[in-house]
Amino acid sequence: MTPRNGPKIQFVAICITLIFSSLGLGNTHRHSSHRHHKGQNTEEADVGSSNKIVAKLLSDIEARPVREDLHSQLSSQLNDSIEVDANKISWLQQVYRMNLVEASSLTALLADKLLQYKVLSHFLEAKTNHFMFHTMGLKEFILKHQLADPEGELIPDTDRFEEALAEEFPNGFVVRPALGISPAEKKHGIYASSDDFLKEIFRPHNALYQAQTLHLKIKSHFLNRVASGEAIVLQDDFSRSYVASQNTPIQKIKFRKYEKIRLHCFENKVVESAIPELWVAKRQFEMSDDQTHQIEAFVQDFLDSLPIKLTTRQAWGVDVALLDNGEMKILDLITNQGVKTAWSAYLDEPKILGAYTRHLEKNLNLKFQGLNGFIFRNNLANFFNYWQLKKERANLGGVSQITASLPPWPF
Repeated sequence: MTPRNGPKIQFVAICITLIFSSLGLGNTHRHSSHRHHKGQNTEEADVGSSNKIVAKLLSDIEARPVREDLHSQLSSQLNDSIEVDANKISWLQQVYRMNLVEASSLTALLADKLLQYKVLSHFLEAKTNHFMFHTMGLKEFILKHQLADPEGELIPDTDRFEEALAEEFPNGFVVRPALGISPAEKKHGIYASSDDFLKEIFRPHNALYQAQTLHLKIKSHFLNRVASGEAIVLQDDFSRSYVASQNTPIQKIKFRKYEKIRLHCFENKVVESAIPELWVAKRQFEMSDDQTHQIEAFVQDFLDSLPIKLTTRQAWGVDVALLDNGEMKILDLITNQGVKTAWSAYLDEPKILGAYTRHLEKNLNLKFQGLNGFIFRNNLANFFNYWQLKKERANLGGVSQITASLPPWPF
């Protein structure tokens, strides 16, 4: 590592420290059945307990009641209810009050990227790699490839660690927090290269991995509970490809451009016309109407592959990575994290609230009454709140600041 990379690595380390702090790295849970003893099979102790959580989730999903046909009852409730104010908070209160969307243990645990991957891959089966990135917890990876001694200390062999990474993620990997987004996270994860990641994880007293946590479940402060027990996950990097150098057998890494597109769902359907505008940044390449329809069809195929017992009363944001060659993968599935709040930051946009309102009215035979119902339906609700947020996020000066100061176009 050259000296000029020092400040960058220090910044990443600080961000990782913040992740661990927010996830409660210092607040871990040790269960008597999983206490570590010298000579114990550590893979069974840690990975097995993660699989038990998944098994419990799958059992709970199987027992979930599917939302009954409440069309007439819900319509009556809306007709009799106090008129909804023309803002996001009032709209969400109505949606949760009527149990159209749930905030539950399921929506909390599905916010964890590792649990999410394991639960969804159970239902997707052979389609998993078509829709999703291969995902492993960092501790799960270390245990599977036997990269630590019985006390949890990493075996000081970077070549062995790198070989294990190449075996598990032949096309490259990204490092991400198990929950939420890191301030240091870019399109290739927290670290720009595998070398940066290896330097950090083998650095004494690093913020990424600590030996004493290998056999402990890390409590997430995002959820105020233990989820997968992991703070960090490793995922495939599908934007990376390997091409042969001219006249040599050596392969070079080529990064392909991709655009992150947010779609919105309700239960087992994609909400039409609910692809938001970016707050400030411009897209790397413009999407055609055909590409928009292809992305919506891709996510609809994903939803059709899931059982209604899972999707009932669920509202998700789905981030899709669209490569410049048209290839797609699901980057993230965003839930409300078990809290009666927005499941997507883009619900601040009037057109997203409008798309959801029209979708609920069409598919559940509901009717948002009065003038404010008209305002929601026509992409005008929460307009001034959204405009203010857009100006605040564009506090960069120059053209972006000028553009954000203009009233947003609602359609």
